[in-house]
Amino acid sequence: MLLNASHLAITYGNAAPAVTDVSFTLAPGEVLSIVGESGSGKTSVIRALLGCLGGGGRISGGEAVFAGKELTTLSASAWRSLRGRELSMIFQDSGAMLNPVKTIGSQFVEYILAHSTSIKDKAQGKERAKTLLSRMNLAMPENILSSYSFELSGGMRQRVGIAMALAFHPKLLLADEPTAALDVTTQAQVVKELMKICREDGTAIILVTHNLGVATYMSDKIMVMQNGSVVEHGTAEEVIEHAQKDYTKELLRAVPQIGGERYDSIGA
Repeated sequence: MLLNASHLAITYGNAAPAVTDVSFTLAPGEVLSIVGESGSGKTSVIRALLGCLGGGGRISGGEAVFAGKELTTLSASAWRSLRGRELSMIFQDSGAMLNPVKTIGSQFVEYILAHSTSIKDKAQGKERAKTLLSRMNLAMPENILSSYSFELSGGMRQRVGIAMALAFHPKLLLADEPTAALDVTTQAQVVKELMKICREDGTAIILVTHNLGVATYMSDKIMVMQNGSVVEHGTAEEVIEHAQKDYTKELLRAVPQIGGERYDSIGA
C-alpha cells in the first residue's frame, strides 16, 4: 500500500478540530477523489499530507504512512527531500505559483536543479523542461520557456504547473481543484493529458474537487466530505451508482448532464 491514512484529525490554532476521523488507503497508480462543498475539509486533508497546512494548522490526531514513512513525525529535512520527488502537488491556478517577473524557463530550470540528483547544469535542465512540456501537448516548448506567466492562457499555465509537478515521476500527486479555473473544453483536455501521464508513470493521485463529474471520470475511489468528516467512501461505482447518504445524492443531482437525466432518479 502506498498510503495509509488512519483516523486523521486536523486542528487550527486552539479551535476544535476542523477535520476529524479521516481514514483511507491508496495503492500505487490508484486515483482517489475527495469531493464536497467549500469548507468541507477536503483541501486541509491534502495540505496535511504535504506538510503545508498553514494558518496554525497541524495534524492533531491519527497517522499517515506514505511509502513506509510516517508523515506526521517527519523532520523538516525529510520533508524537503520528499516534496517534489516522491510527493508533488498541483494547485487550482498554477499561474499563482509562478513568478510574473521571471520567465517560465528560468523558474522551471531552477525547480529541476533544486530537486534533481542527476541534472547538474542549466542546459540539461532546459532540455528536460522542454521534454516535460511536450508531454503535456504544449506546442513550441522553447517559446513557452521564454515567455512570462501572464503571456500564457489559463490552460497553458495549468499545463506548465502539471508538467513541473510531474517532473520527477512522483509516487503520489496531490491535485487541488486542478481544472476549476478552466473552461469546459480545456478542462477535458487537461484531465485526459494528466490521466495519460500518470498511467504511464504509475503515479497515484488524490484529487480534491467539488465537481463530481470530473471525479466520476477520473477516480477508482471517491470519498465524500461534509463539515470536516467523511460521510461516504467507496469505489467510484459504489458512490456514484449506489449512493447511501442524502448529501452525496444532492451532490450527484447537481452534476450537469447533457442529453440525459442520469442522476435524477437517485433517492426517488
